[in-house]
Amino acid sequence: MASLTTFFINLASVLIFIPLNALILWALLKLFKLKENKYLAALKVAALAEIILFFAGEVFGLAFNSAVTPTAGIATLAGVGALLLATSLFITVAVNSFLVKKFYNQKTGKAILIGTIWMVANWTLGMVLGAIVFAIAASALIITGARPA
Repeated sequence: MASLTTFFINLASVLIFIPLNALILWALLKLFKLKENKYLAALKVAALAEIILFFAGEVFGLAFNSAVTPTAGIATLAGVGALLLATSLFITVAVNSFLVKKFYNQKTGKAILIGTIWMVANWTLGMVLGAIVFAIAASALIITGARPA
C-alpha cells in the first residue's frame, strides 16, 4: 500500500511541476534567444521530459528497494543511493538535452548546456518548494499538537 501511495504522490508532484518546469525552460529559451520560444512549446517539451523522468524514477525506486535489504549495511545504502543519484542526474541531463536538441534543432553542445541548466534550475526549485511544504506540514503538526505515528 505504501508503494502505491508513493506512486500517486510522485505522480501529483509531476503534474504540479510540469507548468513550473515549462516556465523555467521558456525562460532559458528566451535567455539563449532561440527562435522557437513559445510557452506552449516549452510546456509540451517539459511534459514529455517529466513523463519520461517519472517512469525512470519509478524504475530507480524499484531498483533501490530490491538492491537494499533490511540487513544491508550503511555502506550498501550509501553506495546504492549514490549510484542511483549519479545515474539519475546523468539521465535527467541526457533526456533534457535530447529533447532540446530534437524540438529546438540545436547543436549538441548548446543542447547539453541548456539541458544542464534546466536540470539544475528544476532541482533547485524542487528543493525550495519541498522545504516550503515541509515547513508548512511541520508547523501544522506543531500547532495541532499531533504526534507522528
